[in-house]
Amino acid sequence: MTEFLSKFLEAFLPNLVATLIAVGLGIPIGLWFNRRMLASAEPLKAQDEQHHLETALLTLEHSLTANRPRLQKVTEMLDEGPILLDFDLDISTWEAVRTEVVPYLHSPQLSSRLAHHFGRLGSVVKLQELYVSLVVKDLSSALSHVRQVKKIAHDALNRAAKAANSDAAELITELSSRRTSGPAAP
Repeated sequence: MTEFLSKFLEAFLPNLVATLIAVGLGIPIGLWFNRRMLASAEPLKAQDEQHHLETALLTLEHSLTANRPRLQKVTEMLDEGPILLDFDLDISTWEAVRTEVVPYLHSPQLSSRLAHHFGRLGSVVKLQELYVSLVVKDLSSALSHVRQVKKIAHDALNRAAKAANSDAAELITELSSRRTSGPAAP
């Protein structure tokens, strides 16, 4: 039994020491290597985030630019009389790219303005639907209150479309300057 114990200790102690040395050196070396890998990946991550932000801002800018003539047409048609049944306003772009913009834009004010603008576009669409339904009712009915409600809807739609058009012009300028100026400042 003592011979077995002595052979066991002869083999065990060197293996234990080798294991402890390997763990003692391996863990710090592994942590150092991991930090180096993370540090080298950081610029790529920042570059990728900037690319996503630029793409999302460009998408928003295109949407705003496409909506401007449509909003102008709304106000012109309201001044002239006949109105389209559908203005084809892009009201969904903000929802589609919001998750690409908000984390990287570092501008709560601009994010809020964009959300407000696209919310206002939704109001323009709803007011347009109300106005068209009132125009149709006005044609088929002689109710005097329908004309008053139609006038209120007309004026609200006109104000909302003009305000959205003005917002779009300002937002296009700001998005274009942010997109071309490089990384967004906090």
